Amino acid sequence: METVFKRIDPTQYAHAWEDIPYAHQDPLQRLHIYTPGDEGNYPLLVYVNGGGWVQQLTRHNTIPGVWKAPSQGYALASIGYRLAPKSTWPAPLYDLKAAIRFLRAHADEYGYNADTLVAWGNSAGGHLISMCAATNGLPAFEDLTMGNAHESSALQGAILFYAPSDLYLNELETFIPNTEIQRMAESPRDLCNPRPGMDNLGNIELGCRAFDNPAVAAQASPIHYVTPNYPPTYLVHGMADPIIPYTQSTRLWNKIRFLSGDESRTQLELFPAVGHGDPIMKTDDVTRRMFDFVDTIVYGSVQDRAPLGEIAVLPS
Repeated sequence: METVFKRIDPTQYAHAWEDIPYAHQDPLQRLHIYTPGDEGNYPLLVYVNGGGWVQQLTRHNTIPGVWKAPSQGYALASIGYRLAPKSTWPAPLYDLKAAIRFLRAHADEYGYNADTLVAWGNSAGGHLISMCAATNGLPAFEDLTMGNAHESSALQGAILFYAPSDLYLNELETFIPNTEIQRMAESPRDLCNPRPGMDNLGNIELGCRAFDNPAVAAQASPIHYVTPNYPPTYLVHGMADPIIPYTQSTRLWNKIRFLSGDESRTQLELFPAVGHGDPIMKTDDVTRRMFDFVDTIVYGSVQDRAPLGEIAVLPS
């Protein structure tokens, strides 16, 4: 049965600013900010949606727990980015970093604190977050002409839900039917007749087949850029994922642990017999563990928080 994601009702938040342009190359370069009240200086959580790099879901309940951030005392920013096939790698990474710089530059204006940023993303969004974390300080992976060049795009923490870490191996391990890509794409006719080997979403994002272009695939694979300074990370993955195998998370988990020399630097939560995006990975129990993780990065320890409650969505 196809999952239908619903749009979040912004009126449930004390303040909501939507469709804020952080760059001006594409209409998709927009972000949305939600804050819990009038006190200001709220720590900011960043969300980057999944959708196979071809779908815009910046205001939908793909990860319901993310939208409970304001109830937990956090401001929330949801970031849109350019999509394939119109825009290919590294455009979405440039967008994410430009958006983070924008958020830091405008923290006082919107009443949050962006000194310590944790980003939460699922699937393709998790991939972009992981790349952002891994390539901090590497000029080739950032377009400073997009604005706010004086600000940092560094992340201090990452939550990665069923995200790819190696696009070359991901192509070898799984393919997605063309019909599924057509369903997900915003402009299906652009994908109706993909080139040979392009029936893999990672390939569409790269603009070429990873198997035939391993160097291009490696450039877009965060596992090749992990350093001892990679930020604390929480990985979540279903072990029956047919789209992004769970080994994509276990490999990244092991590399972060090995290079950092710190067993506590990264956490891995695997769900047996669970597929891509399964609701069992989005329960309130899982969400609480994610906010505990964010708390430890932002505050140094888990905080007393309000009950999670429910999120309001707009009628279909």
